[in-house]
Amino acid sequence: MSYKRYPEGSVLYGSPYATSVYVIKGDVKNKATGKPIPNIRIIAEDSDTLYTDTKGKFIYKFLDDPSGRLFVEDIDKENFISQEVEIFFTDADKTNKKECDGYENIFVKTKSIELTEGGFIPLYGTIPAPFKP
Repeated sequence: MSYKRYPEGSVLYGSPYATSVYVIKGDVKNKATGKPIPNIRIIAEDSDTLYTDTKGKFIYKFLDDPSGRLFVEDIDKENFISQEVEIFFTDADKTNKKECDGYENIFVKTKSIELTEGGFIPLYGTIPAPFKP
């Protein structure tokens, strides 16, 4: 790869050329049955939102290191309990595979997430006090 040299003191505007890409991919399954769960919302902390496909799979591609938390939640009201999943990239995640063409450094993290079915928890109102006659 070659870089164009600019005179010292030059000011350049625009986006810098990204040489690295970070990929988070995986699937979301029902912990009890092992079946994939479609349409689960996954939010990368301080970033983007995506949803699992019909096979429960997802893939994110970032130009900046997205290490942090993924917020995983059921939006179809199928009673799966939400989770926070930690994701941290290290040099061990660097791969030679061509997940994204044109990038020098490709980091790939694969994560399988299992959600547990739980009872309905209302997210509004107050918690009722126990009644004592």
